[in-house]
Amino acid sequence: MKIYIAGKISEDNFKKVKEKFKTAEYTLKKLGYEPVNPLNFTYPTIEWSIAMKIVLPKMLECNAIYFLQDWRDSEGARIEHYLAEKLKMKILYQS
Repeated sequence: MKIYIAGKISEDNFKKVKEKFKTAEYTLKKLGYEPVNPLNFTYPTIEWSIAMKIVLPKMLECNAIYFLQDWRDSEGARIEHYLAEKLKMKILYQS
């Protein structure tokens, strides 16, 4: 099952962000999922609106979505959450 990882990306320390998403990717793989990491399709300096146009179609290809603890601090992740609920995707939250 393909699962999209959602969380706060816009931080000053991109190395920390990359680490956070890679850890989630590794955890989901161990649980038997096929993780889709949005950082694999964008880069740190990309304009937010362009990044969203790239990652939303990737999210929609997935069966489920996994929200990192900080997702509420991200406008993009809140949009992804809204869409996931409306589309009745399976939603998992990092504990």
